[in-house]
Amino acid sequence: MGILTVLFIISAIIQVVYILCVFSRLWFYTENLKSGETVKVSLIICARNEKENLAKLIPNLLNQKYPDFEVILVNDRSEDDTQEFIEKHFLQDSKFRLINIDSLPLGWNGKKYALKQGSNLAEGEIILLTDADCLPASEFWIKSVTENFTSEISLVLGYSPYSKENTFLNKIIRYETVYTAMQYFSLSLAGMTYMGVGRNLAYRKHTLVQSNSLDKYRSVQGGDDDLTVQEISKYSQTAITIKKCSQTISIPKNTYRQWFKQKLRHLAVGKLYTPKSKLILGTFVMANLGFYASFLLLVYLESIHQIIIIVFILRTLLIISNFVLITRKLKDSLAWYWFPILDFFYYLNYLLVGISALFSRKIKWI
Repeated sequence: MGILTVLFIISAIIQVVYILCVFSRLWFYTENLKSGETVKVSLIICARNEKENLAKLIPNLLNQKYPDFEVILVNDRSEDDTQEFIEKHFLQDSKFRLINIDSLPLGWNGKKYALKQGSNLAEGEIILLTDADCLPASEFWIKSVTENFTSEISLVLGYSPYSKENTFLNKIIRYETVYTAMQYFSLSLAGMTYMGVGRNLAYRKHTLVQSNSLDKYRSVQGGDDDLTVQEISKYSQTAITIKKCSQTISIPKNTYRQWFKQKLRHLAVGKLYTPKSKLILGTFVMANLGFYASFLLLVYLESIHQIIIIVFILRTLLIISNFVLITRKLKDSLAWYWFPILDFFYYLNYLLVGISALFSRKIKWI
């Protein structure tokens, strides 16, 4: 048995173990109400040049069915007429508050400074985050997220799928979103919370202050969500919420270039994850890359034999089964027959982003 065949089989075994030991936790997860407590919630949106999206989002947020909340918009150096529009249409609402940022202090990343100002102003015990290009899937979004808090839980991770469009780019973006959620939900259920997404994320204000995460990573480009989650999880237990009514729907990137830049930024932040997180996540990624690379080389060298075909088919069936179970759990609508194709292109793109990251001197944060 050649070295490529051994690499192929070992890579497949690692994936099988990972899926059955980690992802399976989400297969059987049942969300139960953890608290009937009602506390004040501060909903924070940090936005820059997002007038059109805010015109849709803010009325939706103000109409949420929850007894005690406020909406804080941090207008981060917008160059359009966001401020004038917001002041004209929403400032009169007693639940709405506006912060305008004109310049950044030295050493601060824009998104983190905006979030810092919003959290400082927040009166709520719980801070709930979303982005300007998102919309809650339900008018009970605030309620369905915050009911997961208890005296032990100060961090709740939500799901934020992208809206459906009839393009291949949209399919791979949605696949990557499911894949990412599958990772951080499953590992959180395994007691290893390492990230969440700022499009749907909640934590107690006092735990954010205790973690000091925004100040600690103030100059880092990106990471206002995953690095913050990583720090807060040191002081609190974590809950996840996957119900449809607890989700927010996001607008996807419409060009590959935009999405590639987003992934490049996310990968760069990953170097600041804990060694344990990097080891576990890196092992699974390398197993997938090794699987595809060794298989393609075996095809090229005409070294395919029966065991290779059997392993490939079994691994593909497991991938399909895993994603069917997860997408059903998350109420996502990706068709099962796309999964093998999207999985290959996901890791091809991951490889391209990784190579690009090695040669990128600076990653911009808009």
